[in-house]
Amino acid sequence: MGFSLSGWVLLPAKEAQTTIKSDWSMTNNQQSSINDKRQLLELWNTSNNVNSSLNFTMSFISITHLTRRAVTSQKNTIHSFNLGKVQHFRRALHTTKNKSEKTSSSSSLSSSSSSSSSGFSPIVWYARKLESHPLTTKCLTSGFISGAADFICQYIYHRNEHGTFSPDWMRTGRFSLLGFGLIAPVVHNWYGFLTRKIPGQSIPAVLKRLFLDQILFAPLFIPTFMTSLMFLEGKRMDVIPAVLIKDVPDVVVTNWILWIPAMFVNFRFVPVQWQVLYSNCVGLVWNVYLSWKTQEK
Repeated sequence: MGFSLSGWVLLPAKEAQTTIKSDWSMTNNQQSSINDKRQLLELWNTSNNVNSSLNFTMSFISITHLTRRAVTSQKNTIHSFNLGKVQHFRRALHTTKNKSEKTSSSSSLSSSSSSSSSGFSPIVWYARKLESHPLTTKCLTSGFISGAADFICQYIYHRNEHGTFSPDWMRTGRFSLLGFGLIAPVVHNWYGFLTRKIPGQSIPAVLKRLFLDQILFAPLFIPTFMTSLMFLEGKRMDVIPAVLIKDVPDVVVTNWILWIPAMFVNFRFVPVQWQVLYSNCVGLVWNVYLSWKTQEK
């Protein structure tokens, strides 16, 4: 049995070896536990870093998505606002065009009347009547022009055939009555309808109105006028269809020759409130022909 030094105590050799071994194993175990704790701490720090990175990434993605939605919403709002402004501007422009077409002539006439301090202007007076009483003014004008056209036709016929002139006032009265009660009201409402449905004075709009006026309206209105005139003359109803079949084709063709270029000018250049007056002025020539055509024996 020997002795060994462990610390300050002398122990037997075997006991000393056992003690040294247990101390060494305890030291190793403590070192292993410390290493495990360090690894756990490193794993925890690594996990925290990963979680922080993931949270930052998710936050960045969310912010990016919200930013894109905000930009898209703002773009849609701006687009809707701009579209609404464009539509409002178009409506305002269309309204302004219609108002300018209606008031251009009257404004020019009012300016000319203000420039002339004294004197009476029939054109200014007539323009004011068109503004205040459009239908009545057009009816009276159409009645006067239709009667004047028949009077001129009678004068030309009698001077060429008989050398003397004896007017038929009943016949002139019938033309005046039809101009007042038939032509002016129908044409006034027809032109108003065309202007509302096909506004503007551009070439396509004018051609559309001209097509409807001469291809649809004229072939229907001419027989209506001739039938009304023959009815006022007292012709029998069984005679009227034969007269229409005989005369209407020639009258329609002559109408196209005169009225297609005349109505192109009317729809393209003449303001709306003056279109019936312009038609009546051209109608003076037309009614002279129509009076001759309907009254020839």
